[in-house]
Amino acid sequence: TISDYDSRFLAGLVSLANPRNILEIGVASGWSSAVLLKAISSLDGKRTVTGVDLSPEYYLDKSIPTGRAVQDTVPDLVSNYRLLTGRLAFDAMADVGKIDFAFIDGHHMHPWATLDLLSVLPFIERGRWIAMHDLNLCTFERHNHKNRAPFYLFYMWPDQKLHSTQQPTMIGAVIVDRAPIDYLPVLLEILYTPWEVCRD
Repeated sequence: TISDYDSRFLAGLVSLANPRNILEIGVASGWSSAVLLKAISSLDGKRTVTGVDLSPEYYLDKSIPTGRAVQDTVPDLVSNYRLLTGRLAFDAMADVGKIDFAFIDGHHMHPWATLDLLSVLPFIERGRWIAMHDLNLCTFERHNHKNRAPFYLFYMWPDQKLHSTQQPTMIGAVIVDRAPIDYLPVLLEILYTPWEVCRD
């Protein structure tokens, strides 16, 4: 789930960005999807949220379908929601199509956040925001200083970025201010950083 700090930041950023087509990578319980749906419900016109998650079940409890919190908390907004499971973001983007806001909260081991962002870049308009979660998860001892993917991506991003006031901050966003190809040098530099190995 995302904290109260994260929820307020995400909802506020959506209000600021005024997007029509939101993409969320990494849905899990669906709580953040519900936050996004609630945020767009106060905006005029047709708005959609598309969630993409590799797992069809909530990773902490396999008896719960991915995204279940949407049904449970904002049932009146389900018509504005689409969930795609069983595929990586790269494979799903052809079905997602053009977007004007993204929230990356998938696998936190490096290099997954960067790979997710690479999948999104060709589909998002310039001047739009990409939010990301668990920026400083790797700074906690209990995580053995792993889960560095969002940390690398956020702090090495070359253009404007912002984050919540929580210390350490867990949620932030970067603006897409260039053509996708212009980000390749920094993204390749991030990818050159030794990858973390996830053992299940």
